[in-house]
Amino acid sequence: MVERSPVLMFMRISGVEVSVVRSDRKTISIEVVPSGVIVRTPRNAPDDFIRKVIVKHRKWITKKVEDFRKRRRYFQIRGFRDGVPFFFLGNAYPLKIVSSPVPLELKDGFFFLSSKSLNDPKRVFVDWYKSSGFTRLYRRVELFSGGKIHSKNVKITRAEKRWGSCSGKNTLCFSYRVLMLPGKIIDYIVVHEVAHIREKNHSQRFWNLVESLMPDFAERDRWLKLHGWAFVL
Repeated sequence: MVERSPVLMFMRISGVEVSVVRSDRKTISIEVVPSGVIVRTPRNAPDDFIRKVIVKHRKWITKKVEDFRKRRRYFQIRGFRDGVPFFFLGNAYPLKIVSSPVPLELKDGFFFLSSKSLNDPKRVFVDWYKSSGFTRLYRRVELFSGGKIHSKNVKITRAEKRWGSCSGKNTLCFSYRVLMLPGKIIDYIVVHEVAHIREKNHSQRFWNLVESLMPDFAERDRWLKLHGWAFVL
């Protein structure tokens, strides 16, 4: 009997490798990652069966691969240079590098970044979002919580991978990235975290509470999942 390799390049879809990883698992899963497609299968799954599963999901795989390519192109053209758009409350403002004692300011439809800030422009932007957006964010928290959250319990952080969190002591933390989003999406994130004050998990009771505060939350959640990745520095 021929020994099967636990990992092998199986085929190509949309120009990327589809690798099969065999193990003692009982089901087949497909994962699209920046380096390609990984199909995890039971150790003795026949090649023909694996191929049929991949072909069945080919449209989904192709879309995911193209999403990764789109994101890669997007990040390649970004940077802290003249003309690159940066977001605040859902609006895009082109960047202008200027000689100024002010590290960063938003006026007349542009972000003006001091040339002196180019040694660490991301820090300057994050600090600007934290200082410029706090009052607005807190007012939304105050609205949706019914005034039950004190400003000292609301923080804007440098978190990159999560939009917000609610601690056991009901401190609400929001990533600076939240301030880049449109107002409707900011409100959804606020409602999501405010709901965690009463429900510390994602149970059905939690989602029922979110819906009671924001009936169209599912639409806003879908928008965030589709477009949120682009709101970065």
